[in-house]
Amino acid sequence: MKKTFLIIAVAISTFALTFTPSQAQEEKAQGRQKVSIEVIVGEKLPTPKEHELMKFEEKFHPKILQAMNNIEDAIRELEAAKIDFGGHKEEALKSLHTSLKSLRKALYYRLIEDTK
Repeated sequence: MKKTFLIIAVAISTFALTFTPSQAQEEKAQGRQKVSIEVIVGEKLPTPKEHELMKFEEKFHPKILQAMNNIEDAIRELEAAKIDFGGHKEEALKSLHTSLKSLRKALYYRLIEDTK
């Protein structure tokens, strides 16, 4: 019984140390902020505040961010290539751009401004 109580007490104090009220308030405030869809899909540069909000979201999903960076690298590689890869270069670029846009929408979905 004492061991169970000790484990619960340690878990609660660890949570309290890592998730302070000010951090919770900051996260709540972050959730209320919006970023325009043009910024999300890469058609417009973000303002400093939008950039900060996007960086905040990226911390929670590093593998999605890495996938987006890999796609951007592949796009640059294909665009720089002097060959057309048997006629598949254009289709591959189109698919990569579509995938990148979809990943950006997924990663930043909580920040997308509802324009309906």
